[in-house]
Amino acid sequence: MPVTAADTARRSIGDGLATARLTGDTALAQAAREAFTTAMSSAFAISAAGVLAAAVLALMVLRGGKEAEAPNPAASADAPERELATATHS
Repeated sequence: MPVTAADTARRSIGDGLATARLTGDTALAQAAREAFTTAMSSAFAISAAGVLAAAVLALMVLRGGKEAEAPNPAASADAPERELATATHS
C-alpha cells in the first residue's frame, strides 16, 4: 500500500473503502467497515444517554420540582354543593 493511502483511508469510510478498492486490500475494507460501525454505535449510545437526560430534565421542569399533592377527598366531595351555592347567590 502506498504511504499516502493510509492517510487517505483515515479520513472517512468512503475514502477508506475507495482506497481498499484501488489497492485491492480486503483487510483495509473490513477495518474501515468495523471502524465505522464502532463509531456509529458509540455515537448512538451517547445520543441515547443525552435524550434520556433531556427527558428527565423536562419531567423535572414540567413538574416544578415538587411532588404532587394528594387530592383531599373531603374538599372534592362538597365541590358541587359549593358551585351550586355560588351560582344561586349570583
